[in-house]
Amino acid sequence: MSISSVPPLLLTPNSLFANIFMQDGPKLPRFNGILINTFDGIETEAVELLNGGKVIEALPPLFTVGPLVPCEFEKVDDDQLGNAQLLKWLDDQAEGSVVYVSFGSRTALSRDQIKELGDGLVRCGFRFLWVVKEKLVDREEEEVVEAAWYGVRILAWPQNGDQKLNAEVVERSGLGIWARTWAWTGDDPVVVVKGEDIAVKIKELMQSEELRVKALKIREEAKRVAGCREKIFKGLIEEWSKNT
Repeated sequence: MSISSVPPLLLTPNSLFANIFMQDGPKLPRFNGILINTFDGIETEAVELLNGGKVIEALPPLFTVGPLVPCEFEKVDDDQLGNAQLLKWLDDQAEGSVVYVSFGSRTALSRDQIKELGDGLVRCGFRFLWVVKEKLVDREEEEVVEAAWYGVRILAWPQNGDQKLNAEVVERSGLGIWARTWAWTGDDPVVVVKGEDIAVKIKELMQSEELRVKALKIREEAKRVAGCREKIFKGLIEEWSKNT
């Protein structure tokens, strides 16, 4: 991981995020283990390094219990959202043929960048579904592990926070590609990525047979480890109960 991928707030002295990180980090060795929502299929190297003591000494065992995706009761009825017609349109498209575009609820693109993004989507020649937020809201975002669960390729364009870390996971696992040279929120001067460049990257993602096959293999691995999750949790509960 490069220093440029570290969330900016961690590098800002006395920021709330940095203070929490510095105060809670030293407490980790006191725990019996750490559960994390990922799986070996996308972060094998990182998990091995952490559990091998090559990153932080005295770090308790890291247990991968993912992919944890939204449960049915967490989902909103599509009819309530007025999405029934949209879902019908999606069902009529060939599998893996539609580009889904979303920057989450915390990212606001400039007007010029939105215009270029729209131009790029038109230029790429693929049908697309673009979610444009109306205002900033505070809710959980879609995760890389959820894309892995469904075998969906990702074109990562990180904007802020820890998104560069997620982009590195996407790139290293083979789940997709990372447009490393594209603009990052806070860049000075502000750089607007042109529509023709966006179209090229989308075509690269959608036309790559290698990426399509790799994403499907990751999906198979996600389904496989999900079937072992209950056994893992039971084993952890039994082991940790001995120490209470």
